[in-house]
Amino acid sequence: MDFHQRILSRIEANKTIAYQPLISPRILKLIGLGIISLVLITVIFLPGQESSAPYLNNLSNLLSSPVSISLPKLYFPKIQLGPVFNTSLFAFCFLLGTWIFYLRKKYDLQ
Repeated sequence: MDFHQRILSRIEANKTIAYQPLISPRILKLIGLGIISLVLITVIFLPGQESSAPYLNNLSNLLSSPVSISLPKLYFPKIQLGPVFNTSLFAFCFLLGTWIFYLRKKYDLQ
């Protein structure tokens, strides 16, 4: 009687699961370092304006005059999005925030 249930209860009783992350912390740190270095390299090698030289060429001018150091100005492209996209982006962010708030309350109670 209940042979199947007894075997399953013995198997489940001896079973221990150790958590192992899918990506190791060392790899996550390397990915973060790669993203940060990519951003810094992009800022250094991109020109400040459409007709100017990259910031790397202007670095010697900045280092030669220690009395007056001015930071380079960054110019980012202007992105013009339509009102439908802006409205849908706002709605998505609002619903996502509501969902996260709901799940946080749900799991805090348990």
